[in-house]
Amino acid sequence: MSYNYPYDAEPGESESEYRARIEAGKATDSLISMLFNFFFWIIKNGIIYCVFLYCSYLLSKHILGAEGTRIKQWLLTGLFTYLMLCVVFFLKGLIIGLRRKNIFWWKILWLLGVLITCFFPVLVIQSFVASFFDYENRRLFTTQLISWGIGVAAGLYIYNIYSFLTPVAPRIFYWSLVLGIRIAR
Repeated sequence: MSYNYPYDAEPGESESEYRARIEAGKATDSLISMLFNFFFWIIKNGIIYCVFLYCSYLLSKHILGAEGTRIKQWLLTGLFTYLMLCVVFFLKGLIIGLRRKNIFWWKILWLLGVLITCFFPVLVIQSFVASFFDYENRRLFTTQLISWGIGVAAGLYIYNIYSFLTPVAPRIFYWSLVLGIRIAR
């Protein structure tokens, strides 16, 4: 290498060897970054949709009983989850439409939407975090503070994601949001 000898080059390493080693390191970094982003995406969506997935799973398990196969159970779970989320985004559309018309009922629907999408996940996440502690330690103030703190933080995060007062929805649920806004007019 010439006068621009990088500080991390190994002694006697040519410029092409150096560039090949750096590019291999970048590929490894991007793979780790991609895996981390995928893991974060799964955790984020699990937090947002955990209650709907769990309720749908229990409902499909109850409907199919012992005779249902796993494939049928997961397909029915996916269908029920989709339908529940369509109802949530329809409710969001109603809230937005009624708020634009300045009708009082939007506040009650907003409260219902927050209870459905935020309060129940807070309870699920709080109990999930509390289950990591020993049974004797679950009653301690610090354990309660940690589990409820994580649950409330997750609830605030979920509320921020759903943002009931803005007309935004994932593309797959956008039709139900628009339908709610149109009905509220």
